[in-house]
Amino acid sequence: MEKKEFNPSWVTAAQSGDQEAFAELYRYSYRQVYLTIKCMVKSDEDTVMDLLQHTYIKSLENLLNLKDPSK
Repeated sequence: MEKKEFNPSWVTAAQSGDQEAFAELYRYSYRQVYLTIKCMVKSDEDTVMDLLQHTYIKSLENLLNLKDPSK
């Protein structure tokens, strides 16, 4: 599967409550976030998945504070 190019409009749409836009952000970043956590914690898969879930929950909670969606 070919990776899509990042689209800053996903962020602004997600900030407005668009769940599909947040899903696009999730799909766009999932692999890299997962691999980063897995390399950093070097732990069992359950711990990695818990941290991954926590990461996305925090990102959703803090989405409104983001000032420049292109970064």
